[in-house]
Amino acid sequence: MGSFRFGFLCACVFAALSVAMLACKSSGPNFKTYAYSPAAPKSEHYKVFIDGAECYAYPAPGGDIANFDLWGEVEVEIRSAREVKSAVVRPLSARISPRVEGSTVKFKMSKPAFLCVEINGDLERPLFVFANPREESAPKKSDKNVMFFEAGKIYDIGQQTRVPSETTVYVEGGAIVYGTFLVGDNFKALPSKNVSFLGRGIISGEKIPWASSRSGKCSNLIQINTVDNLKIQGITAVQSPNWTIPIFASRNIHIDGIKTVGKVDWDDGIDIVSCSDVLIENSFIYNKDDCIAIKAAVDYSVKYFDHTKPNSTENVVIRDCVLWNGVFGNCLEIGFETRGDCIRNIVYKNLDIIHVQDNPWNVKKALADKNYLTGEMVFTIHNGDRAHISDVLYEDIRVEDTGLGLIDFRIMVSRYSKDKVRGKISNVAFRNITVTSPYKIPYSRIRGFDEKSNISGISFQNFVVNGVRVDSLERLNLVDRGFVENITFKE
Repeated sequence: MGSFRFGFLCACVFAALSVAMLACKSSGPNFKTYAYSPAAPKSEHYKVFIDGAECYAYPAPGGDIANFDLWGEVEVEIRSAREVKSAVVRPLSARISPRVEGSTVKFKMSKPAFLCVEINGDLERPLFVFANPREESAPKKSDKNVMFFEAGKIYDIGQQTRVPSETTVYVEGGAIVYGTFLVGDNFKALPSKNVSFLGRGIISGEKIPWASSRSGKCSNLIQINTVDNLKIQGITAVQSPNWTIPIFASRNIHIDGIKTVGKVDWDDGIDIVSCSDVLIENSFIYNKDDCIAIKAAVDYSVKYFDHTKPNSTENVVIRDCVLWNGVFGNCLEIGFETRGDCIRNIVYKNLDIIHVQDNPWNVKKALADKNYLTGEMVFTIHNGDRAHISDVLYEDIRVEDTGLGLIDFRIMVSRYSKDKVRGKISNVAFRNITVTSPYKIPYSRIRGFDEKSNISGISFQNFVVNGVRVDSLERLNLVDRGFVENITFKE
């Protein structure tokens, strides 16, 4: 398997960069920046300094990105190309109050955190400050079964570079990899095992025409099929042509400390499809479409699901993450494709949701027509097939900005449905939720399909919207309800 080391990809390296001097790499007692190629694209909007040392900023379509390692207190200095009238650092739970001095923003931070710095309220060109924990036990280029992408180099690997079992893809901090990866096969459910994507580098889909012009071949950025024991840690995933990290029919999955930044239609951040035993933690997810979507037996990319089999998704934990949902989709989505017997034991815990943006077209129509409900919401379960969705917990979640809608639980026939029968939704709990919204009370919808395919057992405990505790259906602003039983409210 040693043939899968970096050497096999050397032809993909831009020849002019192979002997280029590395861009500045700095380190101090409490931090380390990465060495990028002099040919790497540079931000036109921001210059970033960590304790006075310049930190490279990558200009992604969704915002500029400054990555570095941090293990002690530093001062972050951001020099903006425009006058700074105001600056906000999110998530607000980080309790960082920046100082503004002309066109410069400064603040201190002392531990790893993934932050979004918004200048003058502009959400089109934020700066993402990704302070990673110190990297431990990085693989060596000589290690067997490692695809090694070196700092200071730029790669163009094309689409769907295959990653076999027992392989680690290592993208070193300072490496930029243009292209997409595929683990497993799209047509046969051939099992893989022990696959990792590690490092502090960038994987980008920007050079794939589909990401910019919706032309040519389309692929997901990092597609995982039928893997037992998967680890994705530390990388930054940028501008996926389609779904960013979809994981199909896999188990024993650990996603830790990743960052996604994308502004492409249907670029979901992470899709968990017919998987079990999944942990997603310490990550920053910003995508135009769903941030994290949980589904069953989706066959757009893969063709091996037998819809007569259970195809269930269970035991998924999403914790300690920061999320920003763009103008498509929903933030925490279960559905629409639920073509399995069950989706159960789903936990969302200690999350900061910094924005859930409405589609402007939907907002305009919803404000003009009170019977029209916009589609983009924060907490959503869309059961479009036969699954029984149960035992879902939302706990310790801070929502800093919403659109018109908040909760949307539905059982329905949608354009994505394939099963002939409808499922159920039961035993869903909200605990310690705080919501800030420009709207007094964002509306919600909880609607089953019929008496048999209904929704039951929804509980709200310490659920606060704009400073008001939600203790009744009226306070929840439930504008659409049917085939629902046992909704309860607690302090």
